[in-house]
Amino acid sequence: MLGLPCLTLGRTSPRLLAPAALCALLVAACGAASSSQGDAVPYLDDSSFRRAELEASLVNPDNEYSQQRLAHYESGGPGNWALLQIHSASKE
Repeated sequence: MLGLPCLTLGRTSPRLLAPAALCALLVAACGAASSSQGDAVPYLDDSSFRRAELEASLVNPDNEYSQQRLAHYESGGPGNWALLQIHSASKE
């Protein structure tokens, strides 16, 4: 023991509250993660949704970098980045 005074809340020991609080926090985090995964599905499955999200996120759509992204990201035209093969680095 560290010799610190023990605070009690009624008859509940602080040693019992810490694991209960941690458990409640984990349950809340799992619930939040599962609800946010439902939001990700349109992004994964719908190219027009991804394109609209890109357009909405651009602070300045007129600068050169934004123009390059608009020209190549889910554009449907030549140089469309969506047509590139997915590269997976080999594990050695």
